[in-house]
Amino acid sequence: MKNFIFISPNFPTNYWQFCRELKNDGMNVLGIGDQPYDELKPELKDSLNEYYKVGSLENYDEVYRAVAFLTFKHGRIDWLESNNEYWLERDAALRTDFHITSGFQTSDMPRIKYKSKMKECYQKAGIATARYHMVDDLAGCKSSWRKWATRWWSSRTTVWALPIPTSWPATPSWRPFWPTRPRSTGCFLHHGGVRPGRGEQLRRHHRR
Repeated sequence: MKNFIFISPNFPTNYWQFCRELKNDGMNVLGIGDQPYDELKPELKDSLNEYYKVGSLENYDEVYRAVAFLTFKHGRIDWLESNNEYWLERDAALRTDFHITSGFQTSDMPRIKYKSKMKECYQKAGIATARYHMVDDLAGCKSSWRKWATRWWSSRTTVWALPIPTSWPATPSWRPFWPTRPRSTGCFLHHGGVRPGRGEQLRRHHRR
């Protein structure tokens, strides 16, 4: 029987279903979380073969010790997952430290986390990506703006940039940014950075 450690199986609250299906598939499902065992959903309790409570999942040393204990008791760990982007780097660090090779390692994190590294992988695969330029100050932003004809403006803390789209968006709230119908191809400009989200929303990206 293969050992599967599920990090934070209690949150989100519907994640017990992953544990149930893993157990139904013959996995030895081992949970690590910071919620007391008595407070776990009955469905989750029934889906776990063992549960190890830590004081805080933010404390790497505690979680490391939990994985070490479960490894000592159940043998080699075959899988370790949280299915949660928040713990993406934590999962990778634990896999790396315990030589669990069935998922991302710490060395994989740059191409998973940073948009600039993702683009490099896409380019190697022959997939076209939007142009971008990393900027650290207003001068760098202006230089890229002149090169790519991207409209820009700044706030007190962040240099913002928007790509000029190839077609006029239907959402009226975009119109203050482009008074006339644009004709050039859009490009992205990152400052740690931002990009247009769905519709009229702007979404910050704290990752390079």
